[in-house]
Formats: sequence, structure tokens, C-alpha cells
Amino acid sequence: MKMKTIKLIRVGLLLSACCLTPAVHARGVDIGITVGTPAIVYAETPAPPLIVETQPVSPGVGYTWIGGSWAWGDNHKWAWEKGRWENPPHAGMHYVPHRVEEHGGKHEFHRGGWR
Repeated sequence: MKMKTIKLIRVGLLLSACCLTPAVHARGVDIGITVGTPAIVYAETPAPPLIVETQPVSPGVGYTWIGGSWAWGDNHKWAWEKGRWENPPHAGMHYVPHRVEEHGGKHEFHRGGWR
């Protein structure tokens, strides 16, 4: 009985290894698609003054510094997003920072991101 159990475990491990092996060697394809114009969010108040941050040394070649900025959140208030180093998701992409525009007394928040 013990020998049969060990054989079943071995077969199970072998089968699971066969199922997992292709996933280890597979390469995913990530395609960034933007459809239409990004939505404009209307903030209830103007953004606070920027916070001065010290830019740390780059962690390596190819990284882009994204300076800290205010972002209008789902909780209907401004939240500071700290500056950070990021690697572009794809070659040739550049980072567009968040921006706030005032039109007719309304504060339009445009979310930045990789483009």
C-alpha cells in the first residue's frame, strides 16, 4: 500500500511538472492600447503647491525619473505621489507627467503616464 501511494505521488509530481514547464519558458506579450482620449477628472479645489523632493541616484541604465506630483483621487481629495525611478514598459516610450488646467473656474486633472 505504501509503495502504491509513493508511485501515485511521483506520477502526480511528474504530471504537474509537465504542466508547469511550458509556463516557465513561455514569453508573454504585453501590448499597451489607449482607446479614445483619456477621461478628464474635475477636481473640487486647485492642487496644493508642489513638494520639493531630492532626486536619488538612478538605480541603473534606462531608468526615467518621474518627479513627485499631486493626483486627484477617488476619495475626492489631492494625494501626493512621491517621485520615483521607473523603467519604461516598452522601448521608445516616454513619461508624460500629471497636469492640472483651469478652465472657466474648473480644475481639470489630466493623469500622466507612459506614452
